[in-house]
Amino acid sequence: AIHHKWGAFKVPDEMVISSNKRGTIAFARDGKDSRDFALFINLKDNLQLDTREAKGVIGYPPFGHVIKGMEVVDSLYSGYGDTVFKYEETMYKNCSAFLDTFPKLDLIRKAYLLKNK
Repeated sequence: AIHHKWGAFKVPDEMVISSNKRGTIAFARDGKDSRDFALFINLKDNLQLDTREAKGVIGYPPFGHVIKGMEVVDSLYSGYGDTVFKYEETMYKNCSAFLDTFPKLDLIRKAYLLKNK
């Protein structure tokens, strides 16, 4: 599974130098140097994430932002709210069971990283 390959490459912690505003992209994390392949897009301004402390690490530094297609992000299913995070281990260990539990989740099949011009 992809999480086994990408999970070995950790992104070192950084200071927050820009805010978690609507459309910004940041890594999820769970403690010191724990950022790997789990990302999130802020659907609204989440400035509290700039200074939130979790397991000794301060903030979630955005590293990019949606430059085109935010209407697509807004259209993704969000009806489960934060409930899905309780099943994160299932997502990694048994993706099919996870998707069976949350059948309305949207999937990203392809994404592109663009250089800033």
